[in-house]
Amino acid sequence: MINKETGNIQLLEVELSKNLTLQQFKDSKLYGRVSSKLPNQATFLLRPIEIEGHYYVFTLYFNNDNILFFVQFRIVPDSKSLTWKSFNSAKELDCLRLHKLLLEKDLGGNYKSINGRIEYNFPWGQISSAQNPHTSVAQVSIRYQ
Repeated sequence: MINKETGNIQLLEVELSKNLTLQQFKDSKLYGRVSSKLPNQATFLLRPIEIEGHYYVFTLYFNNDNILFFVQFRIVPDSKSLTWKSFNSAKELDCLRLHKLLLEKDLGGNYKSINGRIEYNFPWGQISSAQNPHTSVAQVSIRYQ
């Protein structure tokens, strides 16, 4: 799913990369999967997308130059919209384990591990997987340089 050499991710017909512009995203079919947009920011939450038998929710962040610079995603139980009512901390720990397995499959086992957070560093950027200390939500973060 994640290209180790570039950090790119293929979603539908769009390749998420550090070169993706906001306009390219808006012109793509992927833009039709936006479930919400943060006000006054170029940040987009996508409806769940099935990849290799799992459903993922992606959040895309574009900088002031309208270039993708940050991606977050997480595995979710199904394609339905998630609510806090369906939240379960045990399920989040399962998601965290799945994220680690996914990253090891795509990127190998050469990562730093600090307090349950795993981190990969590459010339193009950084990938980490952790549980958010404020919300307990497990997520993978990709920061492009």
